[in-house]
Amino acid sequence: MHILTRCLAVLTFSLCLGGNALAAHWFVQAGAFGRKEVAVMRQHQVRSLVPHHPVEILDLDQTDKVLYTVRVLHIESENVAMEIKKQLLANQIDAFARPEPDEDKLYNWWPHPGQEEARVEASATELDQAYAQPEKVIRGDIKMPIAPDVTTKKIVPMSLRDAILLLLRYNPDVQGREIDRIVDRYALRVAQNEFELQYALTGSYAYSHSRVAGVTQPESQSAALLPSVTLLNGIGTQFTGSLDTTSNMHSVYPQATFSLNQPLLRGFGSEVTQTNLNNTYDQEVINQLALKDGIINDVVTVINAYRQYISANNQVLIQKQSLADAIKTYDNNAAKIKAGQLESGANVQQSSQIEQLRLALTSAINNAEQLKQTLLQNIGLDPAMNIQVPDNVDIGNPKAPDTEKTIEYALKHNASYQEALIQFRITQRALTIAEDNLRWQLNFTASTTYGSSGGTGGDAGLDSLVNGRNSSQSLGLQLTVPINDLQTRSAVISAKLAVEKARINLAALKRALITNIRNQTRDIVSQIEQVKISIRSLALAEQSYELEKKKRLAGISSSLDVTNSQNQLINARVALINAKIGYLNAATALSATLGTTLNDWQIELRY
Repeated sequence: MHILTRCLAVLTFSLCLGGNALAAHWFVQAGAFGRKEVAVMRQHQVRSLVPHHPVEILDLDQTDKVLYTVRVLHIESENVAMEIKKQLLANQIDAFARPEPDEDKLYNWWPHPGQEEARVEASATELDQAYAQPEKVIRGDIKMPIAPDVTTKKIVPMSLRDAILLLLRYNPDVQGREIDRIVDRYALRVAQNEFELQYALTGSYAYSHSRVAGVTQPESQSAALLPSVTLLNGIGTQFTGSLDTTSNMHSVYPQATFSLNQPLLRGFGSEVTQTNLNNTYDQEVINQLALKDGIINDVVTVINAYRQYISANNQVLIQKQSLADAIKTYDNNAAKIKAGQLESGANVQQSSQIEQLRLALTSAINNAEQLKQTLLQNIGLDPAMNIQVPDNVDIGNPKAPDTEKTIEYALKHNASYQEALIQFRITQRALTIAEDNLRWQLNFTASTTYGSSGGTGGDAGLDSLVNGRNSSQSLGLQLTVPINDLQTRSAVISAKLAVEKARINLAALKRALITNIRNQTRDIVSQIEQVKISIRSLALAEQSYELEKKKRLAGISSSLDVTNSQNQLINARVALINAKIGYLNAATALSATLGTTLNDWQIELRY
C-alpha cells in the first residue's frame, strides 16, 4: 500500500510458504473526489474510455472528509492496467494503477472492514498525489492509517505473508519513510528549479505631507514597480531582465535593463555549475536505496519476530506434550506400585520431573506471550489482537547458494555499498569545486538599458523605452586574482584528503561485504547440516525414549533413566525447530544483504 504494491500478476513467496502462488488482477484508480456528483460524472467519462471493464464508485466514508474514488476493475494484467492508466492520463484524468488486492480478509479482523479498506486506500491515494505533486501538501493533509483497536477476542490465524502485508499498512517506520519520500522528491525539484526562469516582483509606494514653520509643504507621492526575471544555464551564464518603473506626481519613468554575466575561468562549465544538481540527483538515488534498505529491514524484523513466535509456540507444545507423557508415565507407575510390581518410592523421581515440566511450561507460555506482543508491536497492530501462527516450520528442500556468484550479485545490488560508491562520486565533485575556487575569477559582463529615470515629454512614460532617446550599453571584464588565499587552499587540501579517505573506506567496505557474504553462505551450509543432524537426532531420541519406557515397565531401568531420556527428547525437538528457523533466518539475512528481500515477497517500491 502507499508506495508499496503488495502483489503482482503472479505472487510467489519465500521458503517458509513452500512456493505457493496466487493469481491477482489489477485495477486503475481514477483519483479521489470530494463530491459524489463529481465522481458520477468522472465515472461516466472513464466508462466511455474503457467500455470493456467495469467501473465503480467506492465510497470512502471517512469521518473527517467525504471522498469518492472511481475504479476500473478486473484488469487481467499489469500491461493492460498501464495502458488504461496512460489512456486516462491522456484525457486529463489522474490515474494510479495497482494490483487488485487478494488479501481482503486482512480488513475483516476489524469491526468495519469496508471502512477500514477505504481509509487505507484513501491514504494511499493522498500519498500518490503528493508524490506526483508535492506542493499539494500545502493545500491538504496527509493522514496515515493507524490500525483500529480490536473489539473481539476471536482467534485470528496469521500467516507470515499476512504479517508482512499488515506491516506495509500500519508500521510507523514504514509510514515515516513514505512521508519522507515527499520531501526527498521536492528537494530534487528545488535543485532543478535553479536552472529554470526565476521571477520576482517588488513594489513600493510612498506619500508624504508636512508643515514647516507653520507653512504647509507640497504633497509628494512616489511609486515603484520592479518585475525581474533571471535564468542560469548549464555552463554558468546568468541572464537577467528587469523593468524598473518609478513614478511621481507628474510622470512615470520606466527603465528596462538586460544583462549577462559569464564566468570565463572560475565557475565556468557544466561540471562546476551543475555540481549541486548532480549531487541532488545522486542524493535522490541514495534516498531510494535508503528507502529500499529501510523497508527490507522492517520486513526482516517482522519475519524474525514471526519465526521467534513460532519457535516459542513450539516450545509450549513440546512442553505440553512432555508434561502429558510424564503424567502418563506417572499414572502407569502408580498402577504398577498398586499392583506390587514396583517399589513404593518409584514415582518420587517422576513427580519431581512433572513439577519441573510444569514450571518449564509456565515459562514457555510467558515467553510466547511476550514474543507475540513484540510481533504485534513491530507490525503496528493493537496488542490485544489474539493471533495464531502455524505450529510447524516448512523449509522445503534447502540448498546452499554459490558463493562467488552471490558475491558478484552483492557488489552490484547491496544498498550500503552502492550508497558508498555514490558518496565517493559526491566527494570527488567537492574536490572539483575546491580546485575551481583556486582559479582566477574572470567574468565577462554585458548590459543594455532603455528608458529614462527623469525628464518630461519623450524622456518620460512608456515612449522612452522605444523612441531611442534614452539608452545605454556596456561591456566589461572583471578579474580577481587570489593571492596567498590560505583558506581556499586549505579547502583543497581537505577535499583531497576526503577523497583519499573515501577511497580507502570504499575498499574496506567492499572487502567487508565480500567477507560478510562468505560468512553468510557458510552459515547457510552449516544450518542445512544442522537441520539434517537434528532430524537424525530427534529420530534417535524418540527411539531411546520409547525404549527406556519399555525397559522401565520391564523393571530393568530406573525412573531417572526415563527422565533423562525424556529430557533428551525435549531437547532434540527444540533443537530441530531452532535448526529450521536458524536456516530460514540465515537465508533471510543473506537475502537482505543482497537486497532481494522485496523481490522474494513480490513487494515493489513506488519511489
